Amino acid sequence: MGYANSYKGFGDLSEKEYKSKIITDLKRDFVVKEEYWGTHFSGQKVRIDAVFRPKNTDLWMNKKIVFGLEFKSPAKLKQLGKQLAFTKQAIDYSNTIFDKLGYIPVLICPRIDFDTTYSHDKAPYFMRKLLNQFNVGELDYTHRGLSILFSDSEFIYTSTEGVKKGKSSRLITNFGSK
Repeated sequence: MGYANSYKGFGDLSEKEYKSKIITDLKRDFVVKEEYWGTHFSGQKVRIDAVFRPKNTDLWMNKKIVFGLEFKSPAKLKQLGKQLAFTKQAIDYSNTIFDKLGYIPVLICPRIDFDTTYSHDKAPYFMRKLLNQFNVGELDYTHRGLSILFSDSEFIYTSTEGVKKGKSSRLITNFGSK
């Protein structure tokens, strides 16, 4: 089902080292700005680790697409409480108006290994589908290289294949009933 533990080789890296590795790889195809500010709907100013946009938007349905990116050290995500706090943080960012960008899809990095946290087989699928409803996806290394994913199986972009579902998905935050 997933590509859990895709960061196994990075487990010993600090958050700063891990972030540096990912951002270096992202810069091949994206423009990255680190530590970007916005205003949460509560009125509180918040700062996300990075925002990034494609260098070339020709193959993207949303020509103005910008992603938010929040990192955690893989070593810090072994406990359920830490995993839930990380996902809550991402949901908060998905409810944030980022300066000059508005609401943007937010990616967590690395992917959380929900499979070892929950005993029910459908729980990882459910969690990723739920996060997708908040316009929260994941950025991590998969069998297709560095990948942007939503709902565990929807590859939006991969470093080996380029734009995938980004061709057909606007990736716009929706509020209220659908």
